[in-house]
Amino acid sequence: MLRGIERLRRIAPTKFTRVPTISTLNLDAMEPMARLAGSLGATISNHSVEPTLDFGQTDSERSPNLRLGLTSPQLQGFYDTLLRLKREGYPRMETESVLRDFAEGRPWTCECPKMFVYGAPDEQIYSCDYRYGYDLRRGTFEEYFSRPAFAAHVATAGVRNRRIRTRVRGYSYAYELRLRNLLELVGDAVHSSVAVPARDPR
Repeated sequence: MLRGIERLRRIAPTKFTRVPTISTLNLDAMEPMARLAGSLGATISNHSVEPTLDFGQTDSERSPNLRLGLTSPQLQGFYDTLLRLKREGYPRMETESVLRDFAEGRPWTCECPKMFVYGAPDEQIYSCDYRYGYDLRRGTFEEYFSRPAFAAHVATAGVRNRRIRTRVRGYSYAYELRLRNLLELVGDAVHSSVAVPARDPR
């Protein structure tokens, strides 16, 4: 990975983002990961493994989530750490508004069901909060988006305020055109453009 990144940086001022997944195995490595991203001229975003991610679709014998997922106190610490790293100047992908709202547990509306789905290797697809799923072995994407159950899910997705992936909340804030978030995105873009290495004349 590091050789590939260095090659990209020699070819052109390419921007890229690292997205390490945080579990109970590497929860203490978040700051070193952020330092590494900064040294590479990259931004960074982290996903957390949540022990409830499967929502009863698998059991502890078949899913590592129940063993590697963060507990509620660990998940709170995860969000607190992300916010601290952002405020200390590490190159986080998410805006400070997104991370602060996660850390403070503020309610929000998930707009992501309107935009995309998550796909699994076993041909299962899920909405942004994993509350609505569909088996592609029994149907199509068109059926997924056209079912009454999907419309009902989209209408109520924001009620649950699930604490999930930080980027999902960021996408939702962008979809809603939240002014503070948009201004912070512009500020982050300007800051990151200054840090992009100059093109190698070779």
